[in-house]
Amino acid sequence: MVQEDLLKKLSFALVLPLLVAGVPVPAQNLTAFDGNYVGVSLTMERFAGSGGGVCRPAGSPVPGTLVISNGVAKTPTTEGSVSPQGVLSLRDRSGYLHLGQVDAQGNATTRSSGNECFLTAVWRKAPR
Repeated sequence: MVQEDLLKKLSFALVLPLLVAGVPVPAQNLTAFDGNYVGVSLTMERFAGSGGGVCRPAGSPVPGTLVISNGVAKTPTTEGSVSPQGVLSLRDRSGYLHLGQVDAQGNATTRSSGNECFLTAVWRKAPR
């Protein structure tokens, strides 16, 4: 009984510093998607079954250049971030959230919704 108590205390004493210190996590690569992405298309689609509202056409047929650097993503009208897995999250000046993905082939896409419409933006990574 005394030996079991001693063994439990010793085991706890050895494990406690590991729990407090935490397990090291490898650094995440925030630069994998770095670069300039040229606008390919900007489309507006009406929600299925939406009322008679009007989807305002985009001001341009393509989105402005998307620049990604160290996990920070910016266009002329939005700012946000890209995760190490390529999840793209941008917020525009009106507060709308544009969510999407950047893939390993250099394609970036976001989709957002508001006022009975979906807005889809597509970019392609420019060669260096």
